[in-house]
Amino acid sequence: MDQLRQTRLERPYEESKEMILIEDIEDKSFLTRLIKEMYEVLPAPKVKKKA
Repeated sequence: MDQLRQTRLERPYEESKEMILIEDIEDKSFLTRLIKEMYEVLPAPKVKKKA
């Protein structure tokens, strides 16, 4: 969870939801760790009913 704590939330435009601001998109190590940490805290997908 260290990478998630280091991130900053910003609004890309007014009335939008906050999103993670990533300033250095070239830092592959940081991005890899961030994505792995985000994946661990994502909710499970909802089961869709079959039609």
